[in-house]
Formats: sequence, structure tokens, C-alpha cells
Amino acid sequence: MGDTPRQGGIKIGSFGTREGKMLGLAIAKQTPAPNFTVRGIVDYYGPTDLTKLAGPFPGGNPVDKLLGGKVENNLQLAAAASPVTYVDKNSPPVLVLHGDRDGIVPVSQSYRFADVMRKAGANCELVIVHRANHGGAEFQSHPMVQRLTSFLERHNKP
Repeated sequence: MGDTPRQGGIKIGSFGTREGKMLGLAIAKQTPAPNFTVRGIVDYYGPTDLTKLAGPFPGGNPVDKLLGGKVENNLQLAAAASPVTYVDKNSPPVLVLHGDRDGIVPVSQSYRFADVMRKAGANCELVIVHRANHGGAEFQSHPMVQRLTSFLERHNKP
């Protein structure tokens, strides 16, 4: 999605659901080379603050599985694995899309992330998709695809 290193650097846009966004933010904060830039991140309904995901989940809490124990007993590790921990004014722009009826990742995760981004002075666009659950056709509608395309085009300009 961009130039070769000789033409001004490698430009990357990270796009993902849940863990994809977490990986995108991790990549953005651990830049491997001076000519490597994350230009934007698109987050589909991802968890952003694992310290706040201790609630009951069918089949067990996936965060407990990730951390190797209960969130409450691993708050430091949960914070270290949370994208919200790494937000600062230099964070790449993020487009967050989240359904207001999400039964897996509470929409409050995206509201909090957007708030932290804005308070840090970073660019974050939060889109709450009405009557949408965790995933589904609403996120692939023409208006959502247009929003995604517009975001990526805006943030991939030289």
C-alpha cells in the first residue's frame, strides 16, 4: 500500500478485527526501521483495554486465556497487552468501527479508546454502527466501505 524504501519509505495501513487492531498498534509503536511508517489503522470492534474485560464470556474469558490466568490477577500484563496503554500524540490515525449491540466486546471499549486518543492529541474517528452486533453485514455495507476507503486514502497521501 505504498512506496518502496527508495521512493520515500514503506507505508503501511493496518486493518483488522479484534487482534488485528492490537497488532497494528503494536507495530506502530515498535517501528523497526527509520523509513517504516504506519499511516493508519482500521479497527473493527476490537478490545482496547484488557484490564476492563473481566466479565463472563460463553466458553470462558478469552483474555484470561491470553494472559494465562484471570485478568484481575494479571492487571499489569493485561495493561501491557492493551492498545490503550500505548496511545500518545504520535500514534497513527485510527478509524474505529463498532456495533452498538456488540455482545462480545463492549462498545465502551471503543468509546474509551477514542477518548484516550483524542485527549492525547492523536487522530481517531469513531463510527458506531447502529443495530450491529460483533461483525456482520452492516460492516460491509456500501457506506462503511466508503468510510474505510476514504480514511485509507486520506492517510496514505505523500
